Amino acid sequence: MRRLSEHAYVATEFQGCNNGCVATPEGVVVIDPPMRPTSAVAWRREVETLGQVRYVVNT
Repeated sequence: MRRLSEHAYVATEFQGCNNGCVATPEGVVVIDPPMRPTSAVAWRREVETLGQVRYVVNT
Protein backbone atom coordinates (compact mmCIF):
# COMPACT_ATOMS: atom_id res chain seq x y z
CA MET A 1 0.00 0.00 0.00
CA ARG A 2 1.36 3.39 -0.99
CA ARG A 3 0.56 6.64 0.76
CA LEU A 4 -0.79 9.30 -1.61
CA SER A 5 -1.43 12.06 0.91
CA GLU A 6 -1.83 12.51 4.64
CA HIS A 7 -4.95 10.32 4.74
CA ALA A 8 -5.22 8.58 1.33
CA TYR A 9 -3.63 5.27 0.36
CA VAL A 10 -3.66 3.08 -2.75
CA ALA A 11 -2.69 -0.49 -3.57
CA THR A 12 -2.13 -1.42 -7.22
CA GLU A 13 -0.61 -4.87 -6.78
CA PHE A 14 -3.89 -6.80 -6.85
CA GLN A 15 -5.20 -8.09 -10.17
CA GLY A 16 -8.42 -6.61 -11.52
CA CYS A 17 -8.72 -3.31 -9.68
CA ASN A 18 -6.94 -0.55 -7.83
CA ASN A 19 -7.71 -0.56 -4.13
CA GLY A 20 -7.77 2.50 -1.97
CA CYS A 21 -8.62 3.74 1.46
CA VAL A 22 -8.97 7.00 3.32
CA ALA A 23 -8.16 7.20 7.02
CA THR A 24 -10.45 9.55 8.92
CA PRO A 25 -10.75 10.32 12.64
CA GLU A 26 -13.93 8.17 12.68
CA GLY A 27 -12.28 5.19 10.95
CA VAL A 28 -11.18 3.98 7.54
CA VAL A 29 -13.19 4.15 4.31
CA VAL A 30 -12.17 1.31 1.99
CA ILE A 31 -12.62 1.84 -1.75
CA ASP A 32 -12.73 -1.20 -4.06
CA PRO A 33 -11.27 -3.97 -1.89
CA PRO A 34 -9.47 -6.83 -3.70
CA MET A 35 -11.76 -9.25 -5.54
CA ARG A 36 -10.14 -12.49 -4.37
CA PRO A 37 -11.15 -13.41 -0.80
CA THR A 38 -7.62 -14.33 0.31
CA SER A 39 -6.27 -11.05 -1.08
CA ALA A 40 -9.10 -9.10 0.54
CA VAL A 41 -8.39 -10.62 3.97
CA ALA A 42 -4.66 -9.87 3.68
CA TRP A 43 -5.30 -6.31 2.53
CA ARG A 44 -7.84 -5.70 5.29
CA ARG A 45 -5.23 -6.64 7.89
CA GLU A 46 -2.92 -4.01 6.43
CA VAL A 47 -5.70 -1.41 6.25
CA GLU A 48 -6.69 -2.03 9.86
CA THR A 49 -3.28 -0.74 10.98
CA LEU A 50 -4.70 2.70 10.02
CA GLY A 51 -7.86 2.29 12.11
CA GLN A 52 -11.13 0.41 12.23
CA VAL A 53 -12.84 -0.12 8.86
CA ARG A 54 -16.10 1.86 8.98
CA TYR A 55 -17.30 1.83 5.36
CA VAL A 56 -16.66 -0.09 2.14
CA VAL A 57 -17.35 1.54 -1.23
CA ASN A 58 -17.53 -0.71 -4.31
CA THR A 59 -17.45 1.13 -7.63
